[in-house]
Amino acid sequence: MTPDPVFDRLDRFTPDASTIDPAAILFRAGRASARTPWGWKLAVAGLLVTNVLTAFAVGFRLPADPDPIPGPALVPVIPPALEPTPAPDPTSPLSPWSYAAMMGITDPDQLPHSELVNHMTPAEPPLTARPTWMGGTD
Repeated sequence: MTPDPVFDRLDRFTPDASTIDPAAILFRAGRASARTPWGWKLAVAGLLVTNVLTAFAVGFRLPADPDPIPGPALVPVIPPALEPTPAPDPTSPLSPWSYAAMMGITDPDQLPHSELVNHMTPAEPPLTARPTWMGGTD
């Protein structure tokens, strides 16, 4: 087998031990691989601070003064006086869509009569979807 000139040259190479320190090289390589940039650390710290401030603002805010929302003025509703509807004329033909025609009633006196109901509005204010501190009712 013929000797390779590259291997012969490498065999003759002897490094100077005073300039190369393998421990120092490994130490520097380890530090360089563990080095992290500070940018993401600052970003995470900033997000943490804003989250804590937002949670504090939402969780511990003071209730606002109950200023009612201006709405329409409450006006009492007075229903008009209802007059009874006149009885249908017995000589006029019934509409096919009328109650009497559907029920087969030919005599107008057999039709049901409705009572006049006065003051059909409630005595209390109506319920709204707004909370009481915004002017709604309980």
